[in-house]
Amino acid sequence: MSSLAYRKDIDGLRAIAVLSVIICHANPDWLPGGFTGVDVFFVISGFLITAIIQREMTDGSFRFADFYLRRIRRILPVFFVVLFVVLLAGTLLLLAKDLVFVSSSARYATFFASNLYFAGEVDYFAPATVETPLIHTWSLAVEEQYYLVWPVLLLLLLRYARRWLMPLMLLMMLASFVLASLWAMDAGKAMWSFYSLPTRMGELLVGSLLAFVRPPAGRAGNLAGIGALLLLAASFVLLDKQSVFPGYNALWPCLGAALLIYAGMSGRCWSSRLLSVAPMVWIGRISYSLYLWHWPVLAYARYYTQQHSLSPAWLLFCAVLTLLLSALSWRYVEQPFRRQSLSFAAAARRFFLLPALLVLLFGAWAKHSDGHLFGNTQPQLTEVLVEDIGCVYKLRADCRIAGEGRPETVVFGDSHAKHYALVFAGIGEQQGIAMDFLTANSCPFMLDPTFNQGPRCQQLSAYVSQQLPHYRNIIVALRWSEYLKTYPGADQAAGRQFEQQLVRWLVQWAAEGKQVLLVSQAPEYQRDVQRNWRHGHADNTVLSRYAIANQRLQQLAQAYPQVVYLDFATALAGWQNGFVNGLPAYVDAHHLNAHGQQVLLQQLGERPLPALEQLE
Repeated sequence: MSSLAYRKDIDGLRAIAVLSVIICHANPDWLPGGFTGVDVFFVISGFLITAIIQREMTDGSFRFADFYLRRIRRILPVFFVVLFVVLLAGTLLLLAKDLVFVSSSARYATFFASNLYFAGEVDYFAPATVETPLIHTWSLAVEEQYYLVWPVLLLLLLRYARRWLMPLMLLMMLASFVLASLWAMDAGKAMWSFYSLPTRMGELLVGSLLAFVRPPAGRAGNLAGIGALLLLAASFVLLDKQSVFPGYNALWPCLGAALLIYAGMSGRCWSSRLLSVAPMVWIGRISYSLYLWHWPVLAYARYYTQQHSLSPAWLLFCAVLTLLLSALSWRYVEQPFRRQSLSFAAAARRFFLLPALLVLLFGAWAKHSDGHLFGNTQPQLTEVLVEDIGCVYKLRADCRIAGEGRPETVVFGDSHAKHYALVFAGIGEQQGIAMDFLTANSCPFMLDPTFNQGPRCQQLSAYVSQQLPHYRNIIVALRWSEYLKTYPGADQAAGRQFEQQLVRWLVQWAAEGKQVLLVSQAPEYQRDVQRNWRHGHADNTVLSRYAIANQRLQQLAQAYPQVVYLDFATALAGWQNGFVNGLPAYVDAHHLNAHGQQVLLQQLGERPLPALEQLE
């Protein structure tokens, strides 16, 4: 067992770290750089783990089984308690599709790979980050991955390269920060820079290097403490979500944390005494529970209220609930299980294998039932499509959704084309129009790289440009407000650029003798219609952005004879709060579900659309 002396000041530093994270997550305006508290945790973990391993390896008492037994008892019991509570609460609060997403993230979190899951997550319909209750587990995954790699690497260094230990650690640390900086400045790799071990390992190594540093002498401790607090304060206040991060900007909180730990080695500096006051130490002791609980509480509150900026009353409720849950889990879960005397095999079975099996079974149940755990499957209400029709992300020649023979009509666009798929399929069948269908979420049809968002969008744009000459009739459906920038705070210059690009396309198509239909955008609501239905909320507000965008489309249609404005919005505007026939007509705030599409098709059948009747 390690004989590393307990330091109150490190618990005080943990308090600073966790409070900064919680304040930032509660409201980023209060402490924009508070998210760097996670980096402070990395430094603390790197220091403590390396100090323990180094001491035990030096005196010959180190055993991998003992090391991982301590990690299991320290981390897993309360971790799985939180995980099970999150999944249980999810069955009560979440929509079916969101429960599938959360159960999937829980599976990755169980095996401490959630950083990889969230770095690669591209699900357009997944909940927003601030509503994802397990996204904070990415930092635990990074630490656990470090615990798997670093003991082995340190053992090799101490045994075969002790003379070069510090230079090699410093080189690895710098390489990690350089890699993180390069990836953070690359839009395609920024997510991996934030979430991956290689780009975060340098922060843990900052702490690990401290384990080999001698305590400060004389006034050095006080000077280090002053510098540390200034660095941390600057990081919390000056950095924000727009900063290049991690990488070189992560150096400031890491150096601040390292200097505080270094200053406290002497045990006599004023910063150490400041961090050792009883309230700070107590918060530090429950900091692991605080970190685990705070984010699910905030995420579910935001999910339920559909307010990313929570009201003071909700924030107070979340603060009290987080503190209560944390204190209880620290007292009745963390402490008792840390004192249990178990073998590594027994602890692994009890605290990992059994709970992991339960998480996997829950995830399989959720996936198999599409999130409808108790058989309440209503795909017409919860899905955009009742079956996979058309070519959603599938770039191929057989993208037929209606009719026979060689199609002369194509429907293409983003997810707002996709959520009209049943409507166009029905119209095509009714009116004998053969149609092809091409969509990609969040992808406008523009060929200009400025509007291409990722490789799939680029592929779609290139494919569509090749296929368009084969069609005489072109139907375009997009979330126009998103590209024309018809909402407050939007980049108006980008909106004008998009409109200019659209006009160039319309002129080109006119010269080629094509008939063009611009499909109106569906009414967009402030709140998720599906969640309102799930949680018993009725009132909802229609956002004006969609109407402004549709007005722009109408003006373009009037300016070009070959362009027709296809108005679905008028019929949809009569559906109060996004409900029709007493049921939700949307899967979220702006995508029609299958039920909404079917009702729209029925209503359009009562009022024939001349523009579509002209197509052959």
